Amino acid sequence: MDEKLKNSIREILRQAGLPGIDPVLREIPFKGQIGLAFSNVFQLAREAYPDAPKKELKQHAEELSEQIAAKLTELGEFDKVEAVKGYVNCFFNPDSFARDITARILDGGTDWGRREMSGGKVMVEYSQPNTHKAFHIGHVRNVCTGAALVRCFRYSGRNTLAANYYGDIGSHVFKSLWHLEKFHPDLKDAPDEPKERGRWLGNVYAKAQVELDESKNLLDNVWDLLKPLYRILKNALYDQKLTFGLFSYSPDLLDIAKNEIDLFENTSTEHQIRCIDHLARHAPVLLDRAINSDVVPYENHNWEPARVLTKKLLDIIGSVDFHQILTRPLELIAIADRWNLRDPDLINLWEKTKKWSFDDFYRIYDELGAAFDKEFYESEVEEEGLHIVNELVQMDIVTESSGAKIVEIDQRLHEKFDFPLKDKYRVAVLVRADGASLYGAKDLALAKRKFEDFGIDESIYVVGNEQKFYFQQLFQMLRLMGFPQWEKCYHLSYELVMLPSGKISSRSGQVILYDDVMNELKGRALDVVREKNPSLDENAKLDVADSVAIGSLIYGMLRVDTNKKIEFDFDEVLDFNGRSAPYIQYACARASSIARKAASEGIVIPDRVADSDFHADLQPVEIDLVGMLGKFPDIVRKVADDKKPIHLATYAYDLAVAFSDFYHQCPVLTAEPGILRNRLLLVRAVRITLDAALGLLGIKAPDVM
Repeated sequence: MDEKLKNSIREILRQAGLPGIDPVLREIPFKGQIGLAFSNVFQLAREAYPDAPKKELKQHAEELSEQIAAKLTELGEFDKVEAVKGYVNCFFNPDSFARDITARILDGGTDWGRREMSGGKVMVEYSQPNTHKAFHIGHVRNVCTGAALVRCFRYSGRNTLAANYYGDIGSHVFKSLWHLEKFHPDLKDAPDEPKERGRWLGNVYAKAQVELDESKNLLDNVWDLLKPLYRILKNALYDQKLTFGLFSYSPDLLDIAKNEIDLFENTSTEHQIRCIDHLARHAPVLLDRAINSDVVPYENHNWEPARVLTKKLLDIIGSVDFHQILTRPLELIAIADRWNLRDPDLINLWEKTKKWSFDDFYRIYDELGAAFDKEFYESEVEEEGLHIVNELVQMDIVTESSGAKIVEIDQRLHEKFDFPLKDKYRVAVLVRADGASLYGAKDLALAKRKFEDFGIDESIYVVGNEQKFYFQQLFQMLRLMGFPQWEKCYHLSYELVMLPSGKISSRSGQVILYDDVMNELKGRALDVVREKNPSLDENAKLDVADSVAIGSLIYGMLRVDTNKKIEFDFDEVLDFNGRSAPYIQYACARASSIARKAASEGIVIPDRVADSDFHADLQPVEIDLVGMLGKFPDIVRKVADDKKPIHLATYAYDLAVAFSDFYHQCPVLTAEPGILRNRLLLVRAVRITLDAALGLLGIKAPDVM
């Protein structure tokens, strides 16, 4: 409806030699009428008469609107066209419009709204879960958004590839492998049930993180005691007699003890731990020697505070598990070293547990209706990323800083494209000083594969909002590499899914796991189905409850704009009377129920629209319903253009509301024969369109509820 009118206006402007603006159409907000208003005639007047004074533009706009209205009237496609105060209102004949739209729906089925959309091949990369972590509802928002966008792209005629990029290596994996080897040898205590293994691995990761955080806190606490203690002992540090036999670990250890070197700046975790361990063991000895000598405390201090600090220190380091806790990060470093050496035992453990994660992912994707044409793995692009970084060094795009390999993005843009030198994109670190590649290096390799191996013209990354700046940097680095597709790289960001108690975090275990959510939703949905339809077969009740539960979760993620946070609420997503999947699904079931009842009463259900249909006067609520049906193709296209599935989620609900208003105000099965046929046609058209809309969202439309 929108595109046809837009094309007509474009042709009128072309023939009249007027500026070729893009027409902006708005719905005519009059109940019981179907129409569109060409609303940016004032923009046309400004472009057609750029030198006209402002007060004359209104007159020019009114003249242009009358001219365009006259031409649209000549086309004979509208019931009425009028120019009103610089707007062009185009009204459709409700009867003919209802006949046309209903015929298109019944003839085309759920494909009736398909269109051809230009733009080349697009890849939508979504989900991107990390292995060895549990799948929670924060992940679900990503999956639902990406899958819905892929379906809408394809429905709109785009050549679309759905991709997934799995985080199967990195620090989170090393943490899990460390904990698995140390506390779960041979995996004998892992659950036998495949469905439970993903949860179990998530718990392993969370416990590993807690234990490593404990080590970090211990390190910080000891250092907080050592800093003031060694300041008091500074004079003693210059006395070689007192320091004899101490501080042999590192040439710079004496300077660290004097607080002349920042231990935590540009030093490895291993170095920090070994230094603090060394300093902690020798501080009491040095204090005892200093007190029994003629050395005085530094800067007018006295020895009493030093004694208090030393007592606290001895209480900590004297505990049985002090070294075991302090040196946990060193064990983690050893895991990374073994990984780099491709230790076969470690690789076998990684591959076995990684498969458990993938089994869990695929099970969940199947329930949510997500499918992928191509799967990428972080482990596959690691070496390729390092190779690309080396190439970028040769191209003077990457430089070294303190051993790390970095891109000074603003400086490189200035040099290559003469951009103003600003601190907009700052510095991106691709490889750490220890040689480990970071996300940027791997994502450059992944993008290169997309562009060269798959011929991608547009690349969409569905990733959380917290990565917004990172993707700005990534796209500019692709620009520096010479990929023209950088301009069509798009970060589809989304906000967090929150619990009532705050942010979801895999590190802390503060998560609502997917399975827990789904089990709760299915249980509640089954209770409602049993209450509403007690005569339904029990297996059918279970099937309906599954459809309602999954639909509730998906719709709960898509009904909120991606730029807004979601606070997950079971009551809201399962509200059969609210803006929810069950409300829309119930409209589908109601439409099916009307058809079943008609068949049981021997009423012929029409499957085609005849020329004689829709000649009786339509009620305002019927006209509104027909108008809502006609919007469907434009809504799907709007999802593809704006990359916002919320448009379709809102439309599905609005259509269900319009249908509810219709069947409450317009009796179907008791209507007169001519009106009965029209209304049965409308019911069938609604059911088809709701099927199509829900299907694009990934939600099933049940026949009974």
